[in-house]
Amino acid sequence: MMIKKAFKYIRIMLNPVAFEKDRAKLQASVEKKDRQIEKKDRQIEKKDRKIEVLQGEVEKKDRQIEALLSVAKPTRSISPYILSERFQADGKPNIELNALQVEIKNQIDIKVKQGVYSFEKVLCCICGGHDFETLSEKDRYGLYAPAVICVDCGLVQTNPRMSQEAYQQFYEIEYSKLYRGVDNPHDYHFDKLYNRGRSIYSYIAQSLGTQLNQSRILEVGCSSGGILQYLKEKGNQVCGCDLNPETVGFGRDRYGLELQVGTVYDVILSWKPDVVIYSHTLEHILNPLEELEEVRSIMAEDAILYIELPGIKYIFKQYDFDLLSYLQNAHAYYFTLTTLKNLLRKAGFDFIHGDEFIRSIFRAAVEPQQNARIENDYGAVMEFLGILEYTWQETMGRREERSVFQV
Repeated sequence: MMIKKAFKYIRIMLNPVAFEKDRAKLQASVEKKDRQIEKKDRQIEKKDRKIEVLQGEVEKKDRQIEALLSVAKPTRSISPYILSERFQADGKPNIELNALQVEIKNQIDIKVKQGVYSFEKVLCCICGGHDFETLSEKDRYGLYAPAVICVDCGLVQTNPRMSQEAYQQFYEIEYSKLYRGVDNPHDYHFDKLYNRGRSIYSYIAQSLGTQLNQSRILEVGCSSGGILQYLKEKGNQVCGCDLNPETVGFGRDRYGLELQVGTVYDVILSWKPDVVIYSHTLEHILNPLEELEEVRSIMAEDAILYIELPGIKYIFKQYDFDLLSYLQNAHAYYFTLTTLKNLLRKAGFDFIHGDEFIRSIFRAAVEPQQNARIENDYGAVMEFLGILEYTWQETMGRREERSVFQV
C-alpha cells in the first residue's frame, strides 16, 4: 500500500499538469469545507439568538411569578399567610358605610370586645382537618372575622367564628341594618328576591329541560319570601322558613305566604318537598353537613336540591377582583364549586349541574358513599387568590395614577 502511494506521488511530481489539477481539487475541497463550517457557525449563532430570546421570556415569567408571590406574602410579620397588609385586623371598613351602618358596626365591635359575642374554633366541616392558613383577619365592614383556608381540602371558612348564640342575636338585631343600610328594607328586598326567583326558575328549566309547576317547594332561609312568591305564581305549592321573625311576618302578612320562623329542623310540613332551595343561605349555616343530611331525609323521591351562593372563583366578576369586599362576617363558609361538591357528596348527594357563580343542582344519591372522595382544591384556590390580589393591586395602582393625573 505504501509503495503504491509513493509511485502515485512520483507520477504527480513528474507531471506538473496533473499536480496542478490535484492541487486545485484539494483547494476546492478545503474551500467547500470552510463554507460548510461558516454555515454551521451562522446556524449556531441563530440558535444562540433564539436561546437568548427564550431566556428573556423565562426571566420575564420568573419576574411575574416573583411579583405574584410577593403579593401573596405579608408586608408585615402579622401572620405568614395574610395575602397583603390590607387584610390585617385594623377595624377599617373596605367599603363605604352610611351613618346607620357605622353605628351598627360600632355596636358589634363593642359586643365582640365585651365578650357578648363569643367566638369558637372548629375543625373543617368537610375533611375534619385542623391545618389552616390565614387569608384575612377582617371582613369588608372592618369587623373581626378571620378567613382561613383548609390545607387538606381547600375550603375557605371563618375560623374562629361567632358561636350559634352570638349569630342568633346578630341576625335578630344587626344583620339587616348592617348589610342593607336601612331600618326597614322589606319592600326593596322582597322585590330583589322576587327577581331572583325568576332567575332560579329559568336556571332550573334550562338545566333540567323541565319547568317548575305543580311542584312542592321548600326554601330554607327564605327571608320575606320573594323567591317563593314568584314560584307560587308559577303554580307551585310553597313553604319557607327563616330565623328572622320580622321578615317572616312581612311575607306572611303582606303576601299570604306560608312562612315559618325557625330552621329546617323546626319546619312543619304535611308533604315531602320536590324541590329544596338554599339561595344565599348555606354559607351562613354553621353545621352544613348535618343540615344537608337532615334535608336529604325529608325530601321526596327524586327531588332536587338547588343551592346558590357567591362563589370564590367568581370574585373577579361580582366584586371587581377584590377579595376583601367579598368577605362578610355573616358567612361561615366561602365555597368553590369543587368544595361545595365535596360537601354535598359527603352528605349523600349527587351533582347534576352547576357553575362557579355558584348556581347548582343536586339529587339525593341512591347509594350514599360512606367514605366519599374529597378533591383537594387548596392549590387551585391559593393560585387564584394570589393572581386575584395581584390584579387588584395593579388595577388600584392604575386608578391612583389616573386620579393624580386628573388632579
